[in-house]
Amino acid sequence: MDLFFIIGLISSIIVAFLITLKWLNKGMNPLYERVLNHLIRKYLDERYFTVHKLADELNITEDTLRRILKTLEARRIVAFIPHKKQYALLDPLVFLTPKDYARALRITKDDNILYGAYEAPYRVDILYILIQLIFILVPLLAFFAQVLNMIDLSPYLTRIFPNARPEVILLFFLGMGIILADAVNNVIKGYTREKMSVVVGALSGISYDKHFADELSGRLPRKDLKSVDIRLSLLQKIHNYFGEIPVGDIIVEYRGGKKPEVFRSMPFPRELFYVIRSIMLGHLEWRKRHAETISKWKAGSLPTVPMGRRSRRGR
Repeated sequence: MDLFFIIGLISSIIVAFLITLKWLNKGMNPLYERVLNHLIRKYLDERYFTVHKLADELNITEDTLRRILKTLEARRIVAFIPHKKQYALLDPLVFLTPKDYARALRITKDDNILYGAYEAPYRVDILYILIQLIFILVPLLAFFAQVLNMIDLSPYLTRIFPNARPEVILLFFLGMGIILADAVNNVIKGYTREKMSVVVGALSGISYDKHFADELSGRLPRKDLKSVDIRLSLLQKIHNYFGEIPVGDIIVEYRGGKKPEVFRSMPFPRELFYVIRSIMLGHLEWRKRHAETISKWKAGSLPTVPMGRRSRRGR
């Protein structure tokens, strides 16, 4: 019975992995991609549009277009701006929530936001990684130890659930561990979104949060920027090799500053480096060249886990 149980479990894991891989590599619906391509070509600089205007340009019904825009809004390709009562195409490197994007527009006086994201130092924090591993690996190892008769945990488990099999109890603990790990992850993400926003505007320069629930009080005007550099730690390099979203530290030197400003573990650090260099030099063509690729990655039109050779986009 135990042998069949193990074979069934391993088979289920393999099937789930293959289904997930297929889902990650699926392309976008052709109609969705048509709308996305049109937005990138026409509204990268104009940004604002209405459903009625876009439906006329694409010759599709407004109801169909609203469904597509709802999906693109969930993937942070577009955002509805309440005070303008219009939609806006987010720049490809904007990963802010709609609330934070509207805040950034207000504070920068409706500047063209070229980059917007949150510092993510927790991604390479040893304590964070250990907590995630403990929640999942401990029940997982206990499960295999019980199934393979390496350790008999039955006397302890049956005290908690007298009428359940030990393997089922350990699977329940594994599921709870996954839920707890996800809950901790969401709490940390929520905290960073309230404290660690970084926004780069075409004219306003770099704006960032200094304190919890800040209003982007940190400002580095474009005219004061002196130099920008990237720093990658060993943990960040390991994370970038295995993860799909690269992170790295961005060091910005500015006039009047005794020490440079460091933004830790920023998503797509090389792209952020080029964005900052672009506004320093007043040359934004780099952003337009890569807009389609990055936007399609965000929308799911390009696979984030390609089959075969590993992609190096964004590295």
